[in-house]
Amino acid sequence: MKDIIETSQGEIKINALQKLGWISIEIGDRSLATDLFQQSLDHAISLDLTELEGEAYRGLEHIAYFESRYQQAWEYDEERLRIYQKMGNTPKALDGIAWVYHDFGAIYRERGVYEQALEMYEKDFDLWHQRGDPPFQVGWLHYDIGQILYQQGKWTEAQERYQTALRIFQKELFISGIAHVEIELGRNGCHLISSEDNAKLVLAAIEKLRRIKNISEHNPDLSLEYLQQGLPAETDLKNVKGQARCLHWMALAYEQQGERAQAEGKSKLALERHNEALATIRQAQDLYASIGVVPSFRHVHDDEQRISTAVAQLAASS
Repeated sequence: MKDIIETSQGEIKINALQKLGWISIEIGDRSLATDLFQQSLDHAISLDLTELEGEAYRGLEHIAYFESRYQQAWEYDEERLRIYQKMGNTPKALDGIAWVYHDFGAIYRERGVYEQALEMYEKDFDLWHQRGDPPFQVGWLHYDIGQILYQQGKWTEAQERYQTALRIFQKELFISGIAHVEIELGRNGCHLISSEDNAKLVLAAIEKLRRIKNISEHNPDLSLEYLQQGLPAETDLKNVKGQARCLHWMALAYEQQGERAQAEGKSKLALERHNEALATIRQAQDLYASIGVVPSFRHVHDDEQRISTAVAQLAASS
């Protein structure tokens, strides 16, 4: 790929720069990826290659959003929208505009600006409908809207959105999508009808996701080791959102260790592990707050409340 970049010109060089940019993202070198996308953008602008210019901005936006630089991500999205609107009513232009609206919605959602997020997602629906309702895109849209409705306390409407997403993903045999939706169906369902079945649905779906990610719910020690190894990498990459997510999952692993100790009658150890879980999840909350993400992001607030209650109960009984 590097040889192609060094020896080629025009579209071939730009495409190679962008492909290497996405590879750099995958291996965690976002600094290199940023440089590669910026080079591709400069070449695309100089050669008036509009579509490739839009793709370069997409790569830069992805990095900025991932690093929670929301204002810069928004500005890249505005450039993408300007470019795709100039391309006319072509399939690639419609796809590009649809993804921009989805990304606008994601930024609004993470910042807790829910009405504007819903407005962007509705525009997104209209565009994907014109493109034949591709299941992957439409399924995630229903899922994302369900998350907003959940945060707004509109649990019946949220459940309908999750069920629609589930039907779409089941038809496509999209296992990761199914697992994500089942978790939210269980969480949301607890607000409609508090039942053991909803709790079991959440646990089963989490286990499904952990199998995909090679993290075992039945072995929190292994999960914790895996996450503790991953945290320094996220820190080195200055990925605040990744650090917070890792700490959140570590807190859940500590909680599982505490529950195991409690089941074995080791009350002192159970309290210690739950206290570690509480301290760790509060670190995650602080990191999310530092980048302006809403307190309820990824249900971290719900998990903190549950762990806090367990700590109080264990302390009272010890």
